Amino acid sequence: MYFIVITIEMIDIIEKARKELKYTLQIPDRRLQAGDNRVDIKMEKEAIQGPCLVYSTIRLKDAEEGQGHVVYDVQGYSQNVMVFKHAHGDVKVLDAQNTPVPVTLTEEGKYLFVEFWGKGEYRVECSMLSVSPI
Repeated sequence: MYFIVITIEMIDIIEKARKELKYTLQIPDRRLQAGDNRVDIKMEKEAIQGPCLVYSTIRLKDAEEGQGHVVYDVQGYSQNVMVFKHAHGDVKVLDAQNTPVPVTLTEEGKYLFVEFWGKGEYRVECSMLSVSPI
């Protein structure tokens, strides 16, 4: 299992194998390969628009932009916590059967804490419509 968290304030784009990775500072498992991996970080004056995962207790499998939202495919283990920067409460969590999961949302300053309980595969959708610039 690979787990890398990058905590730099003004990241615009994280590149893995020349494929842009937006909306997370945690590198998803599906973007890593066995052996050495190269991650290039581009610093920009203007950061991306949209939610950004800055911390989690989950295993992040992938993060992709959908229609009007960002989709995070995750593996949960018990009490699952995801912390987003500039996501303002429009978040839903679905289990492997596509059933909504109860979620606790707590806003603290520029951060949204998303907590849910359970073990297994989940899909976390965070709206692009209710966000501020990172």
